Amino acid sequence: GRPQRQAVRIWALPMALAASVLLAGVLAVALWRTPGAGGFALQNGQLLARGGVAEALSTTLVNSQAADAAVRIGFSFRDHAGRLCRTFMVHTQGSAGIACRAGADWQIETVAAAPPEPGVGNGLRMAGNAWPASILREVEQRIDGEALDAAGEERARARGWGQ
Repeated sequence: GRPQRQAVRIWALPMALAASVLLAGVLAVALWRTPGAGGFALQNGQLLARGGVAEALSTTLVNSQAADAAVRIGFSFRDHAGRLCRTFMVHTQGSAGIACRAGADWQIETVAAAPPEPGVGNGLRMAGNAWPASILREVEQRIDGEALDAAGEERARARGWGQ
């Protein structure tokens, strides 16, 4: 019973970290072959959002996004450093992550493999079973206060997300 559960927990974090590192490695190889492909680019050692991912992070409001959008935004929040951050999911790549505003760019802080979505038109928001557990845990550690509501998102977007 109990010792077995603790053993599972002990291995869960390293396995999740290994999966994240593996995904980051796969993304890095893909970026090296075709810079800017897939909505990400390496610049000065930082993984930055580009293309459709950057556009969705900069323009999409959670309450008004299309149900079948290629890039879905989960929610927006301010981290402990005062930066505005957003969760995102890229369905074509099967990845999800957290991006925080860094000057004029969205810096990718965390990336994880995302499970396939059960149905596109299901009004997916930040449902716990749809988003990788590692992303949800990372948000819990980073968030300062509550997630932005619709009005807060509109104000942040109007200000360029902290530019």
